[in-house]
Amino acid sequence: HRLAETIKEEGENLRALELYPWYAKAHFNVGAIYQIKGRTDEAIREYSIAIALKPDLAVAYNNLGFAYYGLGRQEEALEMYGKAIMLKPSYAKAHANTGRLYMDLGRAGEAEAHLSTALGYAPGDAATWLLIGELHLKEGRTKEAIEELRTATRLNPDMSQAYNSIGIGYERLGMHQEAISAYQSALAIDPGHKDASERLMRLYGTTP
Repeated sequence: HRLAETIKEEGENLRALELYPWYAKAHFNVGAIYQIKGRTDEAIREYSIAIALKPDLAVAYNNLGFAYYGLGRQEEALEMYGKAIMLKPSYAKAHANTGRLYMDLGRAGEAEAHLSTALGYAPGDAATWLLIGELHLKEGRTKEAIEELRTATRLNPDMSQAYNSIGIGYERLGMHQEAISAYQSALAIDPGHKDASERLMRLYGTTP
């Protein structure tokens, strides 16, 4: 059903481009559809055209940054996220994307600053709670991380990765039964979650 809608939207936006090639939003929409379909180079082209036509289109900079991120072009992604934030300082998704990239780069302080800002503007975003929880888990702030990850699961009960990370946190605290429960929750959502499965089997071998 969603695929049919995407195909329909693509056709409508391509027709709009034929009639109004100067319409930035149509270029942006086509870029977003290309990105969903994995046609990243074409998405980048359309986002770039949208920006050239409407330089204050913050969402186009953010999506262009995300496209670069998917290609491993980290510096270009950071630049685009930065431009999105400059245009719209309250742009939570751009802050969250920047935080994720800084996590990848091992720049924990900058990652936390952007993730915290994102949550200040969008406290109901489960994906950002997952990111900041995993950041704090990596830093050894285990109890804090578990609470953040639990917030993520309250907001989105289908986040298998959040449950897996909660399990890791409980393991660190020696709370093995709680860890087992968390890994089981992860596997109930995603039976193919390899890390949760391996950790659960190891705990079954060590827990009375």
